[in-house]
Amino acid sequence: DEARPTMAEMATALGLAMPAPKRGAAAAVGMAPAADAVAPASAQETDTLVLPSALGAPTVVLARGQLAEPALPSTAELLGAGIQDIADTLAGDTVKLNDVLRMVLETIYRALDCERVVFCLREANGQRLVGRFGLGVQAPTLAPLFQIALKPVAGEPPSLFTAVCLKGEDSLVPDVHHAAIAKLVPAWHQQHVPAHTLLLLPLVLRNAPLALIYADRLQPFALGDRERALLRTLRNQAVMAFRQAGH
Repeated sequence: DEARPTMAEMATALGLAMPAPKRGAAAAVGMAPAADAVAPASAQETDTLVLPSALGAPTVVLARGQLAEPALPSTAELLGAGIQDIADTLAGDTVKLNDVLRMVLETIYRALDCERVVFCLREANGQRLVGRFGLGVQAPTLAPLFQIALKPVAGEPPSLFTAVCLKGEDSLVPDVHHAAIAKLVPAWHQQHVPAHTLLLLPLVLRNAPLALIYADRLQPFALGDRERALLRTLRNQAVMAFRQAGH
């Protein structure tokens, strides 16, 4: 066998200890075993690479047939990919508003690993935003509960959602149960929506509240400057879709 001396010479040059050769041609590096040469290895069988003790490194055990897990895309990468898909859709000959809005929600839902996301749209009379559809845990059931007044009752502080929509400012609420925040959260949300952290992205068109993208998690959102900028881009793409649809 010519391969074995070559590997042995390489191992010696690198200061590595080669494991003892196994019986049969199947053990030769780079060769496939014959049908009856060696019985299939058990799930527990491993090949061990022994590093020189002088390096002070531990023994590395590589499970036979085990492959390294591919790195998962980062939040920013997932947001960026969604933005590109939406940009391609907006550049097409025919743009369906509902399709773009669902793409925006799906991107946020997957990239941020949300518990749920809900899209709220202004009613024709302009009095409030109403939940239209959503993704995630109980989102289809909970969406109709989202009734966000756009004209606060005189003498009463506006709810958290109303204030965010009227100001048109993106808001991240780290703890919806904090005393200062909880008193501004509508009763229907406290009673029916199990959430800890909220992300609120209002859509403003012609200086008036148009819609709201709501997202929540049971754990805190991990959002840096880059992720926040990408979320603003997504929100702006949703506004652009409304403009292209003639709103």
